[in-house]
Amino acid sequence: MKPENKFKSKIIKNLTAKTFAIETYLKFGLPDIYGFYKNSSFWLEFKCSKMKKVNISPLQISWNYKHFQDNPINFYIVESLEARTFKLFEGNQGKELLKIGFDLEPCLMHLEPRSEDYKKLDNFLKSL
Repeated sequence: MKPENKFKSKIIKNLTAKTFAIETYLKFGLPDIYGFYKNSSFWLEFKCSKMKKVNISPLQISWNYKHFQDNPINFYIVESLEARTFKLFEGNQGKELLKIGFDLEPCLMHLEPRSEDYKKLDNFLKSL
């Protein structure tokens, strides 16, 4: 299993939201999952970073930026395979993520793979 798929599985398993993977050959930049709670919803684009570099396509940058302008419920969630931590970035930060990578600041959250941090992420997404 690819690192990004392992990361996605860990996050989804620890969210109380209902989630749907967006699997299509013609994605046109759509994020990897759409999730929702009773009163809120969100989009997540998953990335894994080796050596701090984050690969994001121009279509992903465009979709996320445009969506974020009208409805800021989309995010990049990036795992550093080196540091074994992950960060949550706003959907309008794609260009900067591509240029600077995992070290980009500010981020919304800098988290570790432990139950209290998964809960913190879940509560944040639920509050949107």
